[in-house]
Amino acid sequence: MESNKDEGNKAWGKKFWLDLIEKEKFNPYAVGMITLFAVFTLFVVLISVGSGNTSNSTTAEKQIEESPKVDMGSEKRRIYEELIKLEDYHSPSWNALSESLAQSNRYESYSNARKSEDVLINIWSKLRDIKCNTTGDSIFDEKCEEILKQANKAYSAKRMATKELMKWLDDNSPKKLYEAENAMEYAVSEWKSYQMLLAKNFR
Repeated sequence: MESNKDEGNKAWGKKFWLDLIEKEKFNPYAVGMITLFAVFTLFVVLISVGSGNTSNSTTAEKQIEESPKVDMGSEKRRIYEELIKLEDYHSPSWNALSESLAQSNRYESYSNARKSEDVLINIWSKLRDIKCNTTGDSIFDEKCEEILKQANKAYSAKRMATKELMKWLDDNSPKKLYEAENAMEYAVSEWKSYQMLLAKNFR
């Protein structure tokens, strides 16, 4: 039964694309789905490439003086591994959402968006537990705090984009589509900044 259902979804998706391209049929839902899928495709690419709050200066200086220092190389590997674990945890639900959008399956997209949001909420909680240990290398210690802050912003932006996507899927209006597109574009920007920092300073 599942196989037949999958084939039906794919056939429906194929017909959707042909109607839109060959007949130049205007359908607000269809046009919106294409726009959002393009953004989600970029997200998947960024994930494939990629595969807290910062203390004030006085507090940071005090911690450097009082905290026992750890090896910078070991700390760099630890932070990187922790962040990659979060990506591995996040990617399956996000890719499933992207796939359902590619198939133009509105109901499955909503379900996958809900699952993705739950994962993103858990990631936000897990990020709060990741702390940078002082190494004595002021440049690395600053970059460590920066990457955790940017990771928080990137995943929070994805969560907000997912919420806006669900609103649009639930209420197919031009306003909701506009808000979802804006949220997606912002999330892409934040995710790209996060991946660039990770690649530059931790890989």
